[in-house]
Amino acid sequence: MHSGGSAFYSRISGLVNNAGIAQPNNAPITELVLEDWDKNLRTNLTGSFLMVKHAAPHLMAQKGAVVNIASIRAIQSEANTEANAASIGGLVALTHAMAISCGSRIRVNAILPGWIDVDLS
Repeated sequence: MHSGGSAFYSRISGLVNNAGIAQPNNAPITELVLEDWDKNLRTNLTGSFLMVKHAAPHLMAQKGAVVNIASIRAIQSEANTEANAASIGGLVALTHAMAISCGSRIRVNAILPGWIDVDLS
């Protein structure tokens, strides 16, 4: 235990990247603001990249695992969702590249949930 009294763990064996934004400001491509495009890519793609980058040495030491939560939007889009589709498609590609690069040192997978019917009334 460290001086704070709570348990202190010195290893990371798994990482789940689940932070993301789905519809910050959808707009037709001709009206999509660069700041909204960037926000989507920073959150959905760059955030996951940075988490793995900094956790990788610890994960490698444990032969750990990464799970990226993506979405079916990577391959099945709706109108006016270009920023989200591109960021999620990038996350799927990043997952594949990391799985190849990390080989047997870290297992890297993605989960792509499908459409979820939600009653908004």
